[in-house]
Amino acid sequence: MKKLLTIAMLLLAGLSASAQGIWTTVETPADELKGEKGGTHYKYSVEGLGEIEIYDWNDWLFKVTTYDGGFNFDEIKTKQVYNSNLSVRTVPLSTPKYKCNVLMGLYDNDEALKDKIELEMEVDQHQKCQNLTINKNWYFYPQTGRKVKKLFKSMREGKGYLRIVAKRKEMPDFDIKITPYSQQQ
Repeated sequence: MKKLLTIAMLLLAGLSASAQGIWTTVETPADELKGEKGGTHYKYSVEGLGEIEIYDWNDWLFKVTTYDGGFNFDEIKTKQVYNSNLSVRTVPLSTPKYKCNVLMGLYDNDEALKDKIELEMEVDQHQKCQNLTINKNWYFYPQTGRKVKKLFKSMREGKGYLRIVAKRKEMPDFDIKITPYSQQQ
């Protein structure tokens, strides 16, 4: 019985250790013909769950990918447009867009929530709804970008961890804990 208990504890320890993801740095060459700038991207991947890709630590654009299932989404049929007299009007979209509400929370080393933000991210319908991205053409408040940059800065410097939660279709929520980049370097 003692051996069985020891084996069970070792298996549980192995499962919890493998649940933590790893950071990888991806170098992308520039391609002038395609209009791609190239540069360094940072990916945090958790086997069996998904990944987050950060294009630039000083920007707030990023991508979230689930490896299993697809993200739940709502259809967007209209957008707001500024008129020349600074008023806003609503116009229909020529092709509908799809959004998913995403929660991001920054936790300290004692697992206390320090900061949180809710974002609407665009769902990529062509990829089985497995990718979420920030769409620069959507209207965002300036403080949204500043807050995401602040979360990324904390994650890069090693102050606690970042947690991202998004609903998936007919599956448990996508829930990833991202350990600081500095801890792996």
